[in-house]
Amino acid sequence: MPRILLADDDTDVLNFLSAALAGEGYETLRAETSEAAMAALRKGGVDLVVLDMGMQGLPAAPAEGLKAAAPGVKVLILTGRDVRREKGLGNLRGADVFLEKGCELDQLLGTVRRILRGASPPSPSA
Repeated sequence: MPRILLADDDTDVLNFLSAALAGEGYETLRAETSEAAMAALRKGGVDLVVLDMGMQGLPAAPAEGLKAAAPGVKVLILTGRDVRREKGLGNLRGADVFLEKGCELDQLLGTVRRILRGASPPSPSA
C-alpha cells in the first residue's frame, strides 16, 4: 500500500486529505511543520508527499529539498499562491506536479493515482 506524507500546517486540511486518501486505500502520515515533514521523510518508506506551499519554514524550491532528503520520493505541491509568480521564482522546481488549493477532490485523487502509477500528470498551465 502506498504511503503518502501530508505536510500542511492547517489541521482541518490534514484531516480532510487524510480521510479522503484513506478512503482510497492509501496509508497517510501527517506533518504539521516542515521539520516534522523532513523527519518523516528521513525515516523512509514514503512514496509521495502532498505539500502545502504556504507551510511555514519551507525553503525556496521545497520539492528539491524533499527529494534531496528522500531520493525517489514524488512531490505534489498544493498552492493557494499565484502559480505564475511561484514558477517565475523557481519555487515549484522539483515538483512532480502542482495543483491549486481549492481544486476538485476528484482532480486531486486522480493526480495522486497517476503519480503513484508512474505516469506524469500534467500541472495546470499558468
